[in-house]
Amino acid sequence: MTGEHQLNNLIWVLTSEDEDWYPGDDVVDIIGLDAYPEDRSSVLLEEWTRLLKQHNGRKMIALTEFGGVPLIEEMHLAGVSFSYFVSWTDRNRGKLGPMSVAPELLQKVYQSPSVITMDEWHESSSGSSAGGAAPPQESAEPPNDMGKSLEEPQQ
Repeated sequence: MTGEHQLNNLIWVLTSEDEDWYPGDDVVDIIGLDAYPEDRSSVLLEEWTRLLKQHNGRKMIALTEFGGVPLIEEMHLAGVSFSYFVSWTDRNRGKLGPMSVAPELLQKVYQSPSVITMDEWHESSSGSSAGGAAPPQESAEPPNDMGKSLEEPQQ
């Protein structure tokens, strides 16, 4: 992609359970986690902590596949803060993703102040004031604990 098509604005996401497959910080931008826990209310603290320690806070961590709908507020209370999430959808059986949860829970997650949906992003990017979160602001602080040492207290 970068050589043949001269694309230089790509974001590379790696999702791998095996540390030996990690090609290096110079070619990975975001670390992904695929999770299909039996308890879909799991905040994935163990997995989050493992990846945070493994990469020493150098990379953002995303929930690249999740078998349900992540409980964002509960995750934040536990100190887990994925940069983004993707709910895996099983369209044929309805046992995974948004189709597998009660509508009230789905609304709670997608209306969380910590979640910005695609329509909200487009509205905020176009300057519209209708609905959604504001566009990201410049900040000296790295997002989602990226770049913080593991010895520093997590907020």
